[in-house]
Amino acid sequence: MSRIRNILFAATIFWSLSQTENLQAQDFAVKTNTLYLATLTTNIGIEFAINHKTTLELSGAYKPWTVRKNTNIRLWLIQPEGRYWLCETFEGHFFGTHLHGAQYYARHKGKILRWLSNRRGGDLRTVTLGF
Repeated sequence: MSRIRNILFAATIFWSLSQTENLQAQDFAVKTNTLYLATLTTNIGIEFAINHKTTLELSGAYKPWTVRKNTNIRLWLIQPEGRYWLCETFEGHFFGTHLHGAQYYARHKGKILRWLSNRRGGDLRTVTLGF
């Protein structure tokens, strides 16, 4: 069964790469946040150029598991972003706006963080402007 799964995975990767013949390096970017990865939060971002001065990005993060027995932090996050580049796309400075949407849950049982000794959770919704 695993041999069939490996063959299907390889065929899917080969097909995906064959469909990207029209993409160029300055039209498309795949990103990850290594600080999220350090906290075992999976994340990915995709940014693509609309024209020679404007890009759109969609990033997401997800952490569904418990790392330690007494500490539990779970979250999901989605972040669309629009950027206007001052020179050309993916080069130099830009003005941008982000929308954030997330839900989180945190629990800690222990003596170190007493303020987190019960469950905390909530929603996050923000709009930011950046340079």
